[in-house]
Amino acid sequence: MTLRASLPALLFFLTPLVGWGQGAPTATAPAPVIVNRFGEPLQNARIVKFDGETFHVEHDGGVAAIAWTAMPVPFRLGYTYDSGRASVERERNEERARDAQDLALEAAATAAAVEAAAPPEATPAPTPLIVERDIRIGDLYYLSTIGGPNAMLRIRRISQTEITFARDKFGSETVERKLGFNEPRTLLFSDGQGCDVYWVERVDPDRDRWSTTVQFEYAPNARSRPR
Repeated sequence: MTLRASLPALLFFLTPLVGWGQGAPTATAPAPVIVNRFGEPLQNARIVKFDGETFHVEHDGGVAAIAWTAMPVPFRLGYTYDSGRASVERERNEERARDAQDLALEAAATAAAVEAAAPPEATPAPTPLIVERDIRIGDLYYLSTIGGPNAMLRIRRISQTEITFARDKFGSETVERKLGFNEPRTLLFSDGQGCDVYWVERVDPDRDRWSTTVQFEYAPNARSRPR
């Protein structure tokens, strides 16, 4: 066989070998991924600190602590495991925490001392309870039946300068009548249990001229109360 005759057969035999060598796929190793202790991959992970034992990795979900042994090998390059350095770092952190706690306790003690030294705020005077009733002059009233204390009252006479009244069926007492716009009422008596009884000046042309007004003023802590 001549060389010219055998050349096509040789080319036919070599073509599959050339094609097979050029088209074979090449396997690519997957890129290493940092995962947390639950095995979840950290997105956009970035090492921000290494204390000798633990990596502090910032990612989209926050900051994760990854042990040196759990970190993929490519990310460990340039970081040397050093338990002594980690121990010193822990001691520094504990010291900082103690200092912060001492400062907080000192601030709380100072605030408590300032509060204790401050003068107490003035307590506003409580508003007394006032009950007002119209009664007829000359009639004897048991005041407890009209919202007053456990006492009796009869207004006997009202003049321009005096008010005469009785606290029982037969007695009689006279007090100076208070006049003027700023003192429209006159104290008659106190029952001794937190209630003061007043006569009140009222100008009412439509009221019966034999009627007058009394007030019962109860102190906030009085035992006697209106019905």
